[in-house]
Amino acid sequence: MFSFRVQALILSPTRELATQTERVMQAVGNHMSVSVHACVGGKSIGEDIRKLEAGVHVVSGTPGRVCDMIKRRTLRTRAIKLLVLVSLPLPYCICLFFVCSKFFKC
Repeated sequence: MFSFRVQALILSPTRELATQTERVMQAVGNHMSVSVHACVGGKSIGEDIRKLEAGVHVVSGTPGRVCDMIKRRTLRTRAIKLLVLVSLPLPYCICLFFVCSKFFKC
């Protein structure tokens, strides 16, 4: 992966699962020069903004923080090729669709 745009977005229902996904992706990504960042609540928004502006390939996060980063236009969705919903309950999926649908071209 040569571009430093977000190409994969992994949404998890909890911070713990999103952070665990980030660690696994970092372990795999180290061998392929893939950068990963977890956007989750309870962490510094400033750190998320800095990491996303510096450029990452994969973002693992919770729906609330990810939607916040999209609304702030820090997380750009234009280059995303893969969206993974990890064990999200149906209400989360429906809410996420309505909140974020204007940011993704379907």
